[in-house]
Amino acid sequence: MRAAFAAIALFGCSGPAPEPAPAPPPSAWTTGPDAVGTGRAPPTVRPGPDLVLVTIDTWRADRLGLYGSPRGATSSTLARWADVGVVFEHAYAPSSWTWPTLASLATGLHPSAHGATTPEAGLCDAPDTLAETLWSQGRRTGFAGSSSYVEPPGERPTDTGFAAGFEYFWARGMADGAAVLARAAAFLDGVGDGPVFLHVHLYDPHCPFDPSPEAVAALGAPFGHAGMDGAWLPDFTTSVREANGCFLVPPITGDPTRELRPGERGTDLQAYLDAYDGELVETDALLGDLQALLASRGRWHGAWVIATGDHGEEFGDHGRIGHGRTAYAETARVPLVVKPPTEGGWARGVRIATPVSLADLPPTIAAVGGARGPRSWQGRDLTSALRGDRLQNAPVFVETDYEGGRARLVIDGGLALHRDAHDGARLFEIARDPGHRHDRAALRPADVARLGASIDGLERDIAKGRVCEPTSRSMSPEQIETLRALGYLGSD
Repeated sequence: MRAAFAAIALFGCSGPAPEPAPAPPPSAWTTGPDAVGTGRAPPTVRPGPDLVLVTIDTWRADRLGLYGSPRGATSSTLARWADVGVVFEHAYAPSSWTWPTLASLATGLHPSAHGATTPEAGLCDAPDTLAETLWSQGRRTGFAGSSSYVEPPGERPTDTGFAAGFEYFWARGMADGAAVLARAAAFLDGVGDGPVFLHVHLYDPHCPFDPSPEAVAALGAPFGHAGMDGAWLPDFTTSVREANGCFLVPPITGDPTRELRPGERGTDLQAYLDAYDGELVETDALLGDLQALLASRGRWHGAWVIATGDHGEEFGDHGRIGHGRTAYAETARVPLVVKPPTEGGWARGVRIATPVSLADLPPTIAAVGGARGPRSWQGRDLTSALRGDRLQNAPVFVETDYEGGRARLVIDGGLALHRDAHDGARLFEIARDPGHRHDRAALRPADVARLGASIDGLERDIAKGRVCEPTSRSMSPEQIETLRALGYLGSD
């Protein structure tokens, strides 16, 4: 992502970012190899606010200045959005890796209900997606993103099902943010003045971490591992090697593909964290580019802009590297900032401490857009919190079944219970320990039993909402190798 950051250079800048790279001509967006989608406008285009959902791959909350990191450059643009909007301090992805979370954002269902819980599982045809709902009720719909999981036919052998409801759909695996924003601009330039639902998915903070030296220099003072209390992985470099091929990168070398040679200096933990945080600086600059893109087309002040992550990242916090195999805070807790339209009396500069799930976003986005979602959606509408009202507590559930690992997390009543076969049941107090560092299970056995029963009950209730059996999809040898290199598939 070096070139993109060198071009925009937003170090501490309070103004809007420069314009992004020129977009493809609007005439190319409905047909041809550049993008797919229905190409059809909704039956009736109705007035309403623009809805922009920004999801960022591998965006860990506590590494951002807005969420407590001393490195403010990691979220300068996001902090400006927060000043005029609402910050959810404890937002959790439905799963700790990309595909189940994106599927939940599309369907309004938890992973156990939508069934997209493995890399090869596609969405079935039955769910009423957010895009289908908004399109049918009067919005132009577009997606531009970087993810191998949602690539359309033509890029992969079969359809993932994720493109349902989008007039315009562009997705490529590991495309950089500038390319994604160029396609978002193409969509906006092709739909005229009607209200839109635009989903942008940025991949840039995902490993391999290869930020520019300028981005790392913008970080300031060293920021170590928040959970390092004397114990650490026996050998960080060995742990990096054992995690998956994606992480075999000496940070900031100029070559993000080169593996360490025998006898070469190992990966230093601080340098590793610096490399990730440098990627966050560059990603935050892309948010500035997106704001400039929307503003230049008259779609910023009147828009709802929702920014969140699909999961976080582990840096040895609980003895592991990467994501997907646990549901602790480092992989499941993500940023969530909602910027409302300028008019309308919405809350501004507010922080919400009540835990929420990203499964709540489909009903919330539909509601603020004046649409009504289907009964099948399992999240709750958070609109009252966006008006500044007190948000009632409700259990938040996270699940992952990934590469032989199975983990569950429930957050309720100020407590979080994490359960998996590796660590057993661990209990954490959210207010004092949002990073899940100090296990209280031995001190509070009744709470462990109560929340363990809650996990079992939530799993049963969520499974009742399954709309159909998941479909399977085939992958090309190239796609299989890409996912294996990123650690999403085993050797078999």
